Amino acid sequence: MSFLRLLCFYVFFLVGSSAYAEDGIPISKIFDQFVISSAAASKCIEPKENVLNDFLVNFQIVTTYTHQHIAKKYPNFTKEKIADVIKKRNNAITQKVFSHVQEKGCKDPGIKQIVDRFYVQAKWHPIK
Repeated sequence: MSFLRLLCFYVFFLVGSSAYAEDGIPISKIFDQFVISSAAASKCIEPKENVLNDFLVNFQIVTTYTHQHIAKKYPNFTKEKIADVIKKRNNAITQKVFSHVQEKGCKDPGIKQIVDRFYVQAKWHPIK
C-alpha cells in the first residue's frame, strides 16, 4: 500500500486539486485511481467487452471533469496544454503501475485489490 500512497502524493504534487466529486473526493484523485486500475487491469486481466466498455465510458467522464478542473484552475492553459498535462500524468502513473506489476506480479494482494477496483469503476454510475 505504501506504493499507492507514494503514487497519490506524487500525482497531487504535480497538479493539486480543489475540484471535488459530490462525495468530497478530489476529481484528480478519482482520475488517478482510474489510471491506476486501468494500468493494472491491462497487465493482469482480459475483461469482457461490455465491462471494458463500461469502464472506458466512466473513465472518459472522469477525464472530461479533470480537463474542466484544470481549465478552471489554469485559465491561460490551451486545450492542447491541458490534454498534454493529462497525457503526461496518465503516462507517469501507468509506467509506475507497470513497474509495480512487473515486480510484484498479478497475484500480489495489492495488485488484486487494484484490479478489483477496475470492476467497481466499470459498474459505477457517475451521472445520474
